Amino acid sequence: MTVNTNSNISSTKYFNNIHSKLEKGGEIKRPDPVVFSSLKILEYWIRILQQNPECINTSVAIRLMDESHTMKFTEDVVKMFIPLLKKKGSKAKNSRKKSDAEALKALLNSDADDDDDDDGFRTDICSGTFLRAIKRFVDEDKPDCHVKAVNNLLKVISNTDSDDMHPTLFQELQRTIGEHFTNYAMSTIKKGVKKNDSSFVRVQKVKDTYRLNDDELEMLLYLWLRDSPDLEIQESERSILRHRRFRDNDNNVNSLMNIARATGFSTERITELLGKNSALSRLNLLSDNLDLPNEVCKYLSGYSDGAQMKAFSAAEPATVSFEQLQGKNPDARLLLTMLKNHDRKSPLNVLLYGVPGTGKTELAKALAAELKVPLWEVSIDVDDEEIGGRRLDSRNNNLLQYRLRAVTLADWHCEKNPGIILVDEADMVLNFGEKGSLNHFFETLHTPVIWISNKTGLVEDSTRRRFDFSMAFKPLAKDERLSVLNSVLKAQEAESLLTDEEKLKLVVEYPAMAGGLTLAVQRTKSLIDCGATGAADSYKTVARILKAHTQLMGIRNGNLKDVESHAPNYSLEGLNIEGSTQEIMEVVHNYDQVWNTLEEDDAPNSLNILLYGPPGTGKTEFVRYMARALGRNLIIKRASDLLGMFVGQTEAQIAAAFEEANRTKSILFFDEADSLLNDRAGAFQNHEVSKVNELLTQMENFKGIFVAATNFEKHLDPASSRRFALKLGFDYLKPAGVRHIWNVFFPDTVCPDSVAQIPMLTPGDFNAVNGRLRYFPTSSKTPDRIEAELRKELRCKDDKAGRTMGF
Repeated sequence: MTVNTNSNISSTKYFNNIHSKLEKGGEIKRPDPVVFSSLKILEYWIRILQQNPECINTSVAIRLMDESHTMKFTEDVVKMFIPLLKKKGSKAKNSRKKSDAEALKALLNSDADDDDDDDGFRTDICSGTFLRAIKRFVDEDKPDCHVKAVNNLLKVISNTDSDDMHPTLFQELQRTIGEHFTNYAMSTIKKGVKKNDSSFVRVQKVKDTYRLNDDELEMLLYLWLRDSPDLEIQESERSILRHRRFRDNDNNVNSLMNIARATGFSTERITELLGKNSALSRLNLLSDNLDLPNEVCKYLSGYSDGAQMKAFSAAEPATVSFEQLQGKNPDARLLLTMLKNHDRKSPLNVLLYGVPGTGKTELAKALAAELKVPLWEVSIDVDDEEIGGRRLDSRNNNLLQYRLRAVTLADWHCEKNPGIILVDEADMVLNFGEKGSLNHFFETLHTPVIWISNKTGLVEDSTRRRFDFSMAFKPLAKDERLSVLNSVLKAQEAESLLTDEEKLKLVVEYPAMAGGLTLAVQRTKSLIDCGATGAADSYKTVARILKAHTQLMGIRNGNLKDVESHAPNYSLEGLNIEGSTQEIMEVVHNYDQVWNTLEEDDAPNSLNILLYGPPGTGKTEFVRYMARALGRNLIIKRASDLLGMFVGQTEAQIAAAFEEANRTKSILFFDEADSLLNDRAGAFQNHEVSKVNELLTQMENFKGIFVAATNFEKHLDPASSRRFALKLGFDYLKPAGVRHIWNVFFPDTVCPDSVAQIPMLTPGDFNAVNGRLRYFPTSSKTPDRIEAELRKELRCKDDKAGRTMGF
């Protein structure tokens, strides 16, 4: 059909077009009324009527019968009721005590009561509407009018119930319709359906897809058709079968009998077919209410192509190779070995869990690519209509069953086509699946399955034990993010998109995970390719996309200042440091050589360094200097990054910081660590003690360099103080140090003698003044102006800092 895309059409022409289409409505080819599903309904009716003939629904029977059987039925009804069109001479009495045949004959030949209507009809034993329809049928001889008379009579018969005529007459009417309907059903079933009947083809596909035997298929078909309006029983007889469509979801004898009447199965066989261990239940094809999945019903009814029944498909190819992604990770290599040598005779369930966007899905794709086998991904983009259910818990349960069923189908598919199954975003399956059935389900699989979950807090311990291997994914460190970004740029053939400096700035300031970095590069490249933006603006575009992504994901953005020096031409010269910096740096370099040889399974071996002294004396800059000297990544954590408002949150964040540093072989620096190292003897709350305990435990088990800075050494917990192998004290600058730091920040001016004699100056004071005067004209940066600004900094200091309140 041609679609008119012209939007400028008048309302008159619009409806003229509709009128033309309506006139052609009769040309539409109607579907064949006899299809597989209609024959199954006739089959159920025959069984039901054989045991309960009173359940016949006249309107349904008339609607289902073909024209010839309908006409024969109509003629028999007319013959039966013609005697009531005229008054007879005698009145039948006690007709109900006689046989049915005698009672009916007596009724038809009895005199009318005084309430006969004007037409002379026997309205005492049958409604006038019914008899008028009979009379109209008899009197009409014109073909067109006769057809209308037939339709009118059938409509009246369909609307007639036991209140509209004498019980004996009504029973005879029911017997007549039942006899004709049964004859029609039997003859129609005997003819069967066409060889290429589409409904039968769909049924066979369902049987093959779910590997059902004949009985299981028959039960599934009944559960599909039991809601059909063509299977409604007589209103007055519904109490016999409890539900109007032979439907009872309770596990009792009555419901089993209902199903038995329609299907011909014994109650014992029905119990087996619907039981917990049945194939239908194991495939999650039955809900608690014995409802079938929507995707199955829609396919059987011809409303879908069956794609949703399969519910798994080939995953997108990997964008990063295994070697680039996790080639140096011993856990990933072990997983690769396990997958490569799996015999496919026993289960192999693998769990990848942790922070979203850390590359779990990409690792699964990379593993499959490395092994050169297909990766079959269980669908997560499910149409809401396929899941069904009005209540949230019902919809969640249906989605759970849908995904488990998809895993089973994928497992069967891999019997002849070996591969790996990927269940991404499996949180609902693992956290809310019924423990016993989920554990049993795991044991039935023979194809390796990689389950990916962001949260595992609600997963039962017994379910956790079913995983043959697991990998935890933590937030990526700076170097890991930089490696991922380089891999993404290479995979997207966009290595020239960013400079090395721009890449470093991006991964530091916008700590997005692998998914966010891939998104930013892909979108930027597509904008450049289509000419929407220029290559010169590539950094700005990537940065904007990453900024929007991190804000949306609630990721705290970083600052490049954390990895760069604040001071220009920083050196140790001029600092007032208690202890030999040369000796400490020599120790640090020696430890670094040992650190490079430490393996994951080696015993803990750490170098803990304590930096103490007043604020601004150069402690943080010293740590940056040390990191640059060793060529190591530096992880800086401040008190605000570690202290949490919930019980156990601080301890968890301390452990996470050490884990990140250990994993990335980075120097870990806790700035402003006073609140984490306070003397436990003065603690009033349990959490004040537990956070110190956690820090001490992590220091003992760490393999790397840990540095803590405090302004108040005397307040440290004694056990904490003993854990530090090296201690450096930083104090206010001496006059020579003041002159040196002046020349570092203000090399174009000479340091006055008055400034060199100012007490309590620190490098931080010079850095603050330099920040204020940075954009002033050179003529304004006079020695007097600089000195005045430094004295302002001094006035902000407390010369009694460190004292405690109280007596």
